[in-house]
Amino acid sequence: MSISLDPFGLRSLDIDGLRRNGGAKWRAHPAAYSAWVADMDFRVAPAITDRLRVLVEGNEFGYPNWGGPFVPSPAVAAFAERQSARYAWEPRLDRLHEVSDVVQGIRVVLQHLTAPGDGVVLHLPAYYPFLNTIEEMGRRLIPVSAPDRSGFDYDSLEVRLAVERACVWILCHPHNPLGHVFDRRDRRTS
Repeated sequence: MSISLDPFGLRSLDIDGLRRNGGAKWRAHPAAYSAWVADMDFRVAPAITDRLRVLVEGNEFGYPNWGGPFVPSPAVAAFAERQSARYAWEPRLDRLHEVSDVVQGIRVVLQHLTAPGDGVVLHLPAYYPFLNTIEEMGRRLIPVSAPDRSGFDYDSLEVRLAVERACVWILCHPHNPLGHVFDRRDRRTS
């Protein structure tokens, strides 16, 4: 009996095969090394494909039924419970909303909390769809340096905001692409 050191084929990927799969990442960019998005190049895990087969074969399509059209999904309550248990914060369930991805969430926030021309603070470097979203929605980028090992420089932000008013600060945690994890060092102490 032999034991495979690569049971899911992670070491056997080839660029031509990735391009044939039809994903946007490899079809949009001709370079041999394309790392512009954090999607997976690997086959879907067997446990996931097995469950999807069960759902497809059982014709379980459509909207989930969580008790009616105005009943939030279980994720909303689970999020609120975690915040309460971990941070002693009890968010109002009617103020919590799910979004399918982070860029959609940023668009919703900018639409509701800002107007065209308003300033949006963002740490740079940043995940480029954040930058595109700010520009496409007609908001004004107020770039600030990303935190370094000593934390975030609030003094620099205050100097910047004294000159340029901002309505929103997009805080990506952990920071993308640098991976900085915000912690107590990043808190304002004065």
